[in-house]
Amino acid sequence: VPLLVDMQLNTYTYKLQTLFPTNEKTKVILGIQGMDQTNKNGEAPQHVIPDARLSDFSVFGLGQHYHWNKLMIQAGARWDYRYINVPVHIASVDTLQKISKAYQNMSASLGATLNLSDSIHFRFNLASAFRNPNIAELTQFGEHGTRFEQGNPYLKSQNNLEADLSFHYHSRHATMDIAGFYNNIYNYIHLAPTNDTTNNGDKIYRYSQFHALLYGGALTIHVHPPS
Repeated sequence: VPLLVDMQLNTYTYKLQTLFPTNEKTKVILGIQGMDQTNKNGEAPQHVIPDARLSDFSVFGLGQHYHWNKLMIQAGARWDYRYINVPVHIASVDTLQKISKAYQNMSASLGATLNLSDSIHFRFNLASAFRNPNIAELTQFGEHGTRFEQGNPYLKSQNNLEADLSFHYHSRHATMDIAGFYNNIYNYIHLAPTNDTTNNGDKIYRYSQFHALLYGGALTIHVHPPS
């Protein structure tokens, strides 16, 4: 039986971090992290992912401090760099352009936990993060089931700003957790249907970006009667 797909993916990762000596209430972690990934197609006719190289590098720091033995504050920041290179390639008998893109992003977070007693706790977190488009979202061009999926080489990084607040009551015979969150996402990446069709009549789906907003909450109550 002939092979339809033949890909070789090589991934190399590394991470180096150190804990700085501080006092008993404070600790700081600094480090670097990275990855180098290459994908190479063989002689099989279907190329689900084209030949590509992806390189990641990041620098991060995390600090944690206890105050008054009741308040714990944690803050972190991270800088990421990603480079994607896809040579000129053929997909569905069409020749697609070379892609050479670099992405730079910052992530940060600030959180706090207040322990009013052994049973009552408040938690708050404010964070900003990102997601870079992957190779499939940038390069996809072909039939998938009953639809034709088309990538978008002009996609930007997806970024967000998120906040959450929660209250926790834990006693011997009952627990109650109340939490709420608000997540504002910019350049949200998703696969959306279009009005275009292929020559065979299959609907074309294309990767696009829009603004998205997520918010909600949760309430959990557990009662543990004494036995």
